[in-house]
Order: sequence, then structure tokens, then C-alpha cells
Amino acid sequence: MNKNENGQESRRTQWLHGDNQVDQNGFILALGLVMLAAVSVVGVVAMQSSQTDVSISANYRDSQMATSAAESGIELARAAIAQYVSANGTDAVFNATTLGVDGEHSIGEAKYTLQITSTASNDDNGKDNDDNGKDNDDNGKDNDDNGKDQSSIERLLNFLVPTAVAGDSSKDNDDNDSSKDNDDNDSSKDNDDNDSSKDNDDNDSSKDNDDNGTKITICHVTGNGSGQHTISISENAWSAHEAHGDIQGACPAGVDVADVTSVGTYNGATATVTVTLQYLTPSGAVVAVPGTYTAQ
Repeated sequence: MNKNENGQESRRTQWLHGDNQVDQNGFILALGLVMLAAVSVVGVVAMQSSQTDVSISANYRDSQMATSAAESGIELARAAIAQYVSANGTDAVFNATTLGVDGEHSIGEAKYTLQITSTASNDDNGKDNDDNGKDNDDNGKDNDDNGKDQSSIERLLNFLVPTAVAGDSSKDNDDNDSSKDNDDNDSSKDNDDNDSSKDNDDNDSSKDNDDNGTKITICHVTGNGSGQHTISISENAWSAHEAHGDIQGACPAGVDVADVTSVGTYNGATATVTVTLQYLTPSGAVVAVPGTYTAQ
């Protein structure tokens, strides 16, 4: 180390030491700035990712709300159709206006609209049936003409040919008639003693056995009338089921009555639900046909 006569460092040595200190401080400052920038970048990325997650979550929520609104429309249509068909029959023709459920409906901020098309015979089918009826009438007219021609021919033949011929070989011959009944030789007469088909109450395996309880098949209506299913019950319990509205035998197939489309919206999201509805007897319930429900 360079020192002057008084033992102090020279100006040059002090200057060099000062430069080293500045360099160290500058490096630390630069490193701190780099770390701060890295933290800032990570923070921005994390914030953007969080915003994306929030956006996805919000979109999913809006879509679900729109779907729920559309399904509410399906339920409204189902109830209205059940009431209308019960009063007017499954052949009734109807739509959203007829049922009084047309226009836009609101559930809070969500909304939905309905499109309902009955599957009963429409006017076009009726027109085709009328055309077929007309064709049948034409055929009937042709048949009448043929009948008229046939009657004319018969009258002509009756005039030209005698109706009775002496020596007619077709007259009945009672003496030689081999087909007359012969009670003495009739092998088909009933023989009560040998009749193997007579009822044998002692051996009748089909008679009811009250001790074991005879089972019968019925179509059982659910308690709230929303559906029905086929079950087997004891015959002794039938009276209670009959009073409930059940019927004997397997449940009949439902009758398709309408195709329904419901469009729900919420906060810009849209969902469309479609389904085919059918009417059930004896419950009078209107339910969705399995496999026809779609949502998009």
C-alpha cells in the first residue's frame, strides 16, 4: 500500500478503492432491478391466468343459467300440454299460442321462449285422407256401373232361357241322399261317459289358489301422477289399486303428442333444449320420450 510520509494513503489509492465500492453498489442495484422485473412478470402472468379462470368460470355459469332457463320452459310446456290433451284428446292440434305459453318468459335475469308443434294429424294428412276417400268413391261408382251392367245381362238371360227345365238333374233326391243324418251311426255324438274333455274340478291346475295368493299384472300410477310402471300384485290388493286409478295388464305405450324447443338466454349466453313429449294412459302424465332430450 502506498503511503506518504505521514502514513496516509495516497490520493490514487483512495480513488481506486472508491471505484471498487461504486462497482459493487452498481451490481447490487442492477441485480435488484432484474429481480424486481422478474417478480413483476410473474405477477402479470399470474394475474392474467387468474382473469382467464374467472372468465371461464363466468362463461360456464352463464351457460348453465341459460340451460336451466330453457329447461324451465320445457317444464312449463309439459304441464300445459298435459292439461290440454287431457281435456281435448291426443288427436288435438295445438301450439304455444293455443296453450297460452307463447312469447318471452322471464326467470329473474334469465329468459326463455318456446316453440311447440303437436304431432297429431295435421291438415295435410287430412287432405290426403280426403283424396283417398274420393278415390274410394270413384271405385264405388265403378262398382255400381259393373253392378248395373250385370243386372242388365241377368235380365236378358232370364228372358231368353227358361228358368225351370223338366228333368233337372240338380233336384234333391231325398231317397238317395248319402249326406242325410243317421242318428244311429253318428260317431260324433256326445258320449258323456267317455268324454275326456269334461271338466275335472279335482284336477284343475288353473283354478285360483287363495292360500298361495294369485298374482296379477297391473299398470301402477305413481303417487303424484307424474308417471306409471308395470308391477305384479296380489289379487286381494287389486281393489285398492283400482281405486287409485291403476288398470290391469301391462302399461300401454305412450302416445307422442308434441315436439318442444325451448331457447334460454342469460347474460349473453344461449342454450337450446329440444324434447319429444308423450301422453301416458291411464296416469294422464306427459313425459319426455327417452333419448329425445338434447341441449346445446
